[in-house]
Amino acid sequence: CVTRPSQIEYLAVNKGGDLAVKRETQVQTALDAGCSHIWLIDGDMIYPSDILIRLFRLLKQGADLAGGLCYRGFPPYEPIAKNPKNPLQNMLPFIDFEFGDIIKPKATGAACLLVKREVFESVSRPWFKTLYIPGNPSILKQSEDIYFTNRATTAGFKLWIDTAIDVDHVREIGINRDLYFVHQLFIRLMGTN
Repeated sequence: CVTRPSQIEYLAVNKGGDLAVKRETQVQTALDAGCSHIWLIDGDMIYPSDILIRLFRLLKQGADLAGGLCYRGFPPYEPIAKNPKNPLQNMLPFIDFEFGDIIKPKATGAACLLVKREVFESVSRPWFKTLYIPGNPSILKQSEDIYFTNRATTAGFKLWIDTAIDVDHVREIGINRDLYFVHQLFIRLMGTN
């Protein structure tokens, strides 16, 4: 939560429970506190030291939502940036963008996402909602953060992602562009998908 550059408030969300409900509550708390920007982040990420400077730069250049390049936490470890031409697929390096580009996806995850207050004020609630395959509540159709960013871009808000640097997921190993490329190489060597 940012009310002015010198004042940043951290609103933590604990483990467990429905993430969509937690994000909803966190954003409402930030709005009630008068925040002008809300930075959504995940606890299992490593953030570059200049990430907020980069994200605010994107907002200053015209974005309404600004993100760092994050990757899926499971194979094929693709960047989480839904292709504006085919929102069922992620944008892929060297096919849809070069590293260093500012990309404009249809949706993205909220592991590193700076959002202007106006976006939440304009997009109707619920902002975050997890969607499952009808008749099978164990199969995810759309995560709560993709749901939100998709609705925001559909409403006309600009979502930009800085691909110059990665925001790494941290599990047993770092999940970033290096792992993505190693996995892609392994797939080609093995002749599998």
